Amino acid sequence: MAKKKQQQESNTPKFYDLGEILGKNADYNLIFGERSNGKTYAALRYGLEQFINTGKQMAYIRRWREDLRGKRAESLFANHTANGLISSLTDGKFNEVFYVSNKWFLSYYNEETGKPYPVRCAVLLRLLFVRAGTRKKQQLPECYDRGI
Repeated sequence: MAKKKQQQESNTPKFYDLGEILGKNADYNLIFGERSNGKTYAALRYGLEQFINTGKQMAYIRRWREDLRGKRAESLFANHTANGLISSLTDGKFNEVFYVSNKWFLSYYNEETGKPYPVRCAVLLRLLFVRAGTRKKQQLPECYDRGI
């Protein structure tokens, strides 16, 4: 019986779950784990859910600007888009995340025109970089309206 249970557990894919760490109610959480087990996906999903439900932004903090530029930045939410998570969380109002100028916006990609329609004032995520001696307070734009 124990062998069968162990075999079933080894066949079940294990992806990162934020439940335990969020239960600590800490101001900051630092996650260490094996590669490709879903840490970033889970954190981005949590950020999406928080933004959609409460309007709270999340920050994606990287040490160097080069860590996330161009195609890497554009594809940050690619898995959330591909599996339909964004569409299901927003009841079809949005179906992707659009990236421009170190900011990510919820948007609806129209397949007929081939163009995304981002909600310019609803900033989902801003990219922040750690720099010694600098502090910038980033606020929501004045035209911010969740409207989701």
